[in-house]
Amino acid sequence: MHAALDDACRREEALGLLSGAAAVRDRLLGREEQGSQMIPGTGLALFHTRATEISQSTLKLYRLCKPVRMPQQDGPSVQLDRFLLMLAPRALARESLEVLSEISAMLLDEETIALLEGGDETAIRERMTTHLRGFFLTKTESE
Repeated sequence: MHAALDDACRREEALGLLSGAAAVRDRLLGREEQGSQMIPGTGLALFHTRATEISQSTLKLYRLCKPVRMPQQDGPSVQLDRFLLMLAPRALARESLEVLSEISAMLLDEETIALLEGGDETAIRERMTTHLRGFFLTKTESE
């Protein structure tokens, strides 16, 4: 997993979304050591962190060329073939944190998981857009 996260962080760095790809990768790996980042019952993982090296929030789905066995704390290892990378700056407004939290909550939804496992980019974007539009409407109506 080290190589996949290294590659992903370097890609984000090349896009100007972060500096210090190795430091961000190490942070992500450190979180994995504390507890699995696997989404239960799936071949997906969510690697996420906030760090000063990150200048802009991002959420991307990466597909691995070769699946990786991921150990589980409470069961057999799982085959990981895709992972989500969610990065955010250390200093982040409360509203932005709420949006990231809402996205994380979406990852527990069966329909969202099925779309992520299927990998249809258009369907994933539509699902995220529709859900977040509803979230924003609810937030603005309640304030």
